[in-house]
Amino acid sequence: MAAPNSSRAPGPPEPRATRATTSSPALGGVPMSPGRTIYSEHCERYPPELRPIFGRRPLLPGEAPHEYDGLVRAIEENYRPNDFLGWFLVWQIAEATWDLVRLRKVACLTITIAEVEALACRLADLRPREGRRRTRVSDQDRSLARHILQTSPPEVEDELNRHGADIEHLRANAHLASLTVLEALDRLQSSAEKRIAVARRSAIELQFAREQASLYRERNRITPPLSTAAPTDLQGEGPDLGDTAGAVML
Repeated sequence: MAAPNSSRAPGPPEPRATRATTSSPALGGVPMSPGRTIYSEHCERYPPELRPIFGRRPLLPGEAPHEYDGLVRAIEENYRPNDFLGWFLVWQIAEATWDLVRLRKVACLTITIAEVEALACRLADLRPREGRRRTRVSDQDRSLARHILQTSPPEVEDELNRHGADIEHLRANAHLASLTVLEALDRLQSSAEKRIAVARRSAIELQFAREQASLYRERNRITPPLSTAAPTDLQGEGPDLGDTAGAVML
């Protein structure tokens, strides 16, 4: 049996859903969608013909483009690249250095977050409970814990010590709880440091090879080749061998 024809006329295609974008003031007002980076933005320090390859900034939301450009400028002024290989080494050093700085920031933030969370949990335990239910950690507890850790007022520390909440003990527990993450970050930092060392060694070797080639070309320009030297005229020069032999016999 044939299916009945639908009387609904085909309409225009429905528009595809688009992701909402926001503008980040910290990144110069660049439109940002959730999870998007500004890797497509070019660094002006690279030559125009190499910007599509090396000039894209590897930045995450919240990272400043001018800081990355300043890093590239410092590396450029140190090694002074003038060809593709030189700019490739500048790009390698800049990428690895930026990763290393970012990882160290993440390590500091990991410890800070763990300390704030540990102290906030302790502050929540000190508040009066509602029945038998355990008091949940609120944003107010985290804000107060962050303020205490930043300012460390003596009277607050004394009050916490009377209730068995030693701040130094909480800091130590926070460090111990973050060891797994910190060890992983340390391995990533070691990898970034090795990448920087390899790129720097390659840049130094390239610079030395260029200096040697320049000295070789300068030496060849000053010293004339042997083929252009004037031939020595041996005829008519020096004493006559016949006269010399006659003088000896006399």
